Amino acid sequence: MGLQPRRSGCRHLLLAAIGILTANIAPAQVTEFADIALDGGTGGTPFIRFDHSSSSSQFIVGFSSNLAFYNGEAYAMRIYRTASPGTLNVDGTGVGVGVLPTTTFHVGGDALIEGNLEISSSRELKSDIEGIGGSEAIAALRELTPVSFRYKSSPEATSLGFIAEDVPDLVATAERKTLRTMDIVAVLTRALQEQQQQIDELTGQLLELQALVEAP
Repeated sequence: MGLQPRRSGCRHLLLAAIGILTANIAPAQVTEFADIALDGGTGGTPFIRFDHSSSSSQFIVGFSSNLAFYNGEAYAMRIYRTASPGTLNVDGTGVGVGVLPTTTFHVGGDALIEGNLEISSSRELKSDIEGIGGSEAIAALRELTPVSFRYKSSPEATSLGFIAEDVPDLVATAERKTLRTMDIVAVLTRALQEQQQQIDELTGQLLELQALVEAP
Protein backbone atom coordinates (compact mmCIF):
# COMPACT_ATOMS: atom_id res chain seq x y z
CA MET A 1 0.00 0.00 0.00
CA GLY A 2 1.36 3.42 -0.85
CA LEU A 3 0.19 6.97 -0.22
CA GLN A 4 0.80 9.30 -3.15
CA PRO A 5 0.65 13.06 -2.31
CA ARG A 6 -1.08 15.52 -4.65
CA ARG A 7 -0.39 19.28 -5.04
CA SER A 8 -4.07 20.16 -5.57
CA GLY A 9 -4.83 20.42 -1.84
CA CYS A 10 -6.04 16.83 -1.29
CA ARG A 11 -4.21 13.52 -1.02
CA HIS A 12 -4.84 10.57 -3.26
CA LEU A 13 -4.89 7.22 -1.47
CA LEU A 14 -4.05 4.36 -3.81
CA LEU A 15 -4.09 0.74 -2.79
CA ALA A 16 -1.63 -0.29 -5.49
CA ALA A 17 -1.25 -3.84 -4.20
CA ILE A 18 -4.96 -4.54 -4.60
CA GLY A 19 -5.84 -2.02 -7.25
CA ILE A 20 -9.56 -1.91 -6.46
CA LEU A 21 -10.09 1.13 -4.20
CA THR A 22 -9.56 4.77 -5.08
CA ALA A 23 -10.55 7.54 -2.67
CA ASN A 24 -10.08 11.26 -2.27
CA ILE A 25 -9.25 12.50 1.22
CA ALA A 26 -10.23 16.14 1.60
CA PRO A 27 -8.28 18.54 3.86
CA ALA A 28 -9.38 19.49 7.39
CA GLN A 29 -12.01 22.04 6.34
CA VAL A 30 -14.27 20.24 3.85
CA THR A 31 -15.75 22.59 1.27
CA GLU A 32 -16.77 20.08 -1.40
CA PHE A 33 -18.09 16.55 -1.34
CA ALA A 34 -15.65 13.69 -1.76
CA ASP A 35 -15.73 9.93 -1.66
CA ILE A 36 -14.05 10.10 1.75
CA ALA A 37 -14.05 13.30 3.82
CA LEU A 38 -12.32 13.83 7.15
CA ASP A 39 -12.97 17.00 9.12
CA GLY A 40 -12.01 18.54 12.45
CA GLY A 41 -15.63 19.14 13.39
CA THR A 42 -15.88 22.91 12.94
CA GLY A 43 -18.42 24.63 10.75
CA GLY A 44 -21.01 21.88 11.13
CA THR A 45 -19.26 19.49 8.77
CA PRO A 46 -18.89 15.73 9.35
CA PHE A 47 -15.92 14.22 11.13
CA ILE A 48 -16.02 11.35 8.64
CA ARG A 49 -18.26 11.06 5.61
CA PHE A 50 -18.42 8.47 2.82
CA ASP A 51 -20.68 9.58 -0.03
CA HIS A 52 -21.29 9.68 -3.76
CA SER A 53 -22.69 13.19 -4.09
CA SER A 54 -23.98 16.09 -2.01
CA SER A 55 -27.50 14.61 -2.04
CA SER A 56 -26.82 10.95 -1.32
CA SER A 57 -24.46 10.46 1.59
CA GLN A 58 -24.14 6.78 2.41
CA PHE A 59 -22.18 6.72 5.66
CA ILE A 60 -21.70 9.58 8.11
CA VAL A 61 -19.86 9.74 11.43
CA GLY A 62 -20.12 13.00 13.32
CA PHE A 63 -22.21 16.05 12.29
CA SER A 64 -25.65 15.81 13.95
CA SER A 65 -25.28 12.03 14.34
CA ASN A 66 -22.69 9.80 15.90
CA LEU A 67 -23.36 7.19 13.19
CA ALA A 68 -25.78 7.42 10.29
CA PHE A 69 -26.62 5.61 7.08
CA TYR A 70 -28.39 7.92 4.64
CA ASN A 71 -29.83 7.16 1.20
CA GLY A 72 -30.22 10.75 0.04
CA GLU A 73 -33.84 11.02 1.16
CA ALA A 74 -34.11 9.47 4.62
CA TYR A 75 -31.94 7.92 7.32
CA ALA A 76 -31.95 4.12 7.26
CA MET A 77 -30.19 3.96 10.64
CA ARG A 78 -28.99 6.48 13.17
CA ILE A 79 -27.04 6.09 16.37
CA TYR A 80 -27.35 9.63 17.56
CA ARG A 81 -27.40 12.25 20.25
CA THR A 82 -30.35 14.32 19.04
CA ALA A 83 -31.79 13.97 15.56
CA SER A 84 -34.86 13.30 13.48
CA PRO A 85 -35.85 9.62 13.44
CA GLY A 86 -34.62 7.25 10.77
CA THR A 87 -35.74 3.68 10.19
CA LEU A 88 -33.60 2.39 13.06
CA ASN A 89 -32.61 4.76 15.87
CA VAL A 90 -30.36 3.95 18.81
CA ASP A 91 -29.54 6.25 21.72
CA GLY A 92 -29.06 6.13 25.49
CA THR A 93 -32.80 5.50 25.99
CA GLY A 94 -33.12 2.44 23.79
CA VAL A 95 -33.84 1.31 20.24
CA GLY A 96 -36.54 2.93 18.10
CA VAL A 97 -37.91 1.58 14.82
CA GLY A 98 -39.34 4.44 12.78
CA VAL A 99 -39.48 6.64 15.88
CA LEU A 100 -37.16 8.18 18.47
CA PRO A 101 -37.21 5.73 21.40
CA THR A 102 -38.86 6.64 24.70
CA THR A 103 -38.26 3.22 26.24
CA THR A 104 -35.92 0.25 25.78
CA PHE A 105 -37.60 -0.88 22.53
CA HIS A 106 -40.02 1.43 20.74
CA VAL A 107 -41.79 0.68 17.45
CA GLY A 108 -43.54 3.46 15.57
CA GLY A 109 -46.08 1.44 13.59
CA ASP A 110 -47.24 -2.15 13.20
CA ALA A 111 -45.02 -5.07 14.22
CA LEU A 112 -45.04 -8.59 12.76
CA ILE A 113 -43.59 -11.55 14.63
CA GLU A 114 -43.24 -14.78 12.66
CA GLY A 115 -43.12 -17.04 15.68
CA ASN A 116 -44.12 -17.02 19.32
CA LEU A 117 -43.86 -14.00 21.61
CA GLU A 118 -42.99 -15.03 25.15
CA ILE A 119 -43.22 -12.58 28.04
CA SER A 120 -41.18 -13.32 31.13
CA SER A 121 -43.59 -14.08 33.96
CA SER A 122 -41.63 -16.20 36.43
CA ARG A 123 -42.28 -15.84 40.15
CA GLU A 124 -38.53 -15.33 40.50
CA LEU A 125 -38.83 -11.96 38.74
CA LYS A 126 -41.74 -10.62 40.83
CA SER A 127 -42.46 -9.28 44.28
CA ASP A 128 -45.59 -8.20 46.21
CA ILE A 129 -47.68 -10.90 44.51
CA GLU A 130 -51.36 -10.62 45.48
CA GLY A 131 -54.55 -12.10 44.09
CA ILE A 132 -57.19 -9.94 42.37
CA GLY A 133 -60.54 -9.82 44.15
CA GLY A 134 -63.48 -11.20 42.22
CA SER A 135 -65.73 -8.21 42.88
CA GLU A 136 -62.86 -5.86 41.98
CA ALA A 137 -62.35 -7.62 38.68
CA ILE A 138 -66.06 -7.56 37.83
CA ALA A 139 -66.22 -3.85 38.64
CA ALA A 140 -63.26 -3.18 36.32
CA LEU A 141 -64.83 -5.33 33.61
CA ARG A 142 -68.00 -3.25 33.73
CA GLU A 143 -65.94 -0.08 33.22
CA LEU A 144 -64.07 -1.38 30.18
CA THR A 145 -65.55 0.04 26.97
CA PRO A 146 -64.56 -1.87 23.83
CA VAL A 147 -64.34 0.38 20.75
CA SER A 148 -63.36 0.21 17.11
CA PHE A 149 -60.95 2.82 15.77
CA ARG A 150 -58.28 3.66 13.21
CA TYR A 151 -54.73 4.61 14.08
CA LYS A 152 -53.82 7.96 12.54
CA SER A 153 -50.57 6.42 11.30
CA SER A 154 -52.51 3.59 9.55
CA PRO A 155 -55.94 5.02 8.64
CA GLU A 156 -56.67 2.24 6.15
CA ALA A 157 -56.97 -0.43 8.89
CA THR A 158 -59.72 -0.73 11.51
CA SER A 159 -58.66 -1.98 14.94
CA LEU A 160 -60.55 -3.10 18.04
CA GLY A 161 -59.55 -2.38 21.61
CA PHE A 162 -59.74 0.19 24.36
CA ILE A 163 -58.81 3.85 24.90
CA ALA A 164 -55.97 4.16 27.41
CA GLU A 165 -57.39 7.35 28.97
CA ASP A 166 -60.78 5.70 29.58
CA VAL A 167 -59.93 2.35 31.19
CA PRO A 168 -60.48 1.74 34.94
CA ASP A 169 -57.64 2.40 37.36
CA LEU A 170 -57.03 -1.32 37.88
CA VAL A 171 -55.61 -1.70 34.34
CA ALA A 172 -54.44 1.87 33.68
CA THR A 173 -50.76 2.75 33.23
CA ALA A 174 -49.17 5.72 34.98
CA GLU A 175 -49.45 8.18 32.08
CA ARG A 176 -52.68 6.66 30.66
CA LYS A 177 -51.23 6.65 27.16
CA THR A 178 -50.53 2.91 26.82
CA LEU A 179 -52.11 -0.40 27.86
CA ARG A 180 -50.61 -3.68 29.01
CA THR A 181 -52.46 -6.56 27.38
CA MET A 182 -51.82 -9.04 30.20
CA ASP A 183 -53.41 -6.65 32.72
CA ILE A 184 -56.70 -6.84 30.84
CA VAL A 185 -56.35 -10.61 30.36
CA ALA A 186 -55.89 -11.01 34.12
CA VAL A 187 -59.01 -8.94 34.87
CA LEU A 188 -61.11 -10.86 32.33
CA THR A 189 -59.87 -14.18 33.71
CA ARG A 190 -60.65 -13.27 37.32
CA ALA A 191 -64.06 -11.83 36.42
CA LEU A 192 -64.95 -14.98 34.49
CA GLN A 193 -63.86 -17.15 37.43
CA GLU A 194 -66.01 -15.08 39.79
CA GLN A 195 -69.03 -15.29 37.51
CA GLN A 196 -68.54 -19.04 37.06
CA GLN A 197 -68.44 -19.46 40.83
CA GLN A 198 -71.72 -17.55 41.11
CA ILE A 199 -73.25 -19.71 38.36
CA ASP A 200 -72.15 -22.88 40.17
CA GLU A 201 -73.68 -21.63 43.45
CA LEU A 202 -76.96 -20.71 41.76
CA THR A 203 -77.03 -24.04 39.96
CA GLY A 204 -76.60 -25.84 43.28
CA GLN A 205 -79.42 -23.86 44.88
CA LEU A 206 -81.68 -24.57 41.89
CA LEU A 207 -81.01 -28.29 42.16
CA GLU A 208 -81.82 -28.23 45.85
CA LEU A 209 -85.14 -26.44 45.19
CA GLN A 210 -85.91 -28.88 42.40
CA ALA A 211 -85.29 -31.81 44.72
CA LEU A 212 -87.64 -30.33 47.32
CA VAL A 213 -90.36 -29.82 44.72
CA GLU A 214 -90.02 -33.36 43.40
CA ALA A 215 -89.90 -34.94 46.83
CA PRO A 216 -93.03 -37.06 47.74
